[in-house]
Amino acid sequence: WNLPSLDLERELEPVIRKALGARMGLKEIGRASRELAVQIAVEDASGNLQRAASALGVTDRALQIRRSQRPD
Repeated sequence: WNLPSLDLERELEPVIRKALGARMGLKEIGRASRELAVQIAVEDASGNLQRAASALGVTDRALQIRRSQRPD
């Protein structure tokens, strides 16, 4: 996690603590964070799935599949 000027662990710690306090398990926390990352990437790319996939480090197809499998 070598992101410039971002202490990811420090930023995530209170969110993870809150999730654990709400009795969310590791699997649920991971799922929620993945879904949010996809949502943010698509929004930031103005709906352009190719740019969103690139930002997420996945293929366009992987992003399409992930979005089609998400619960409504």
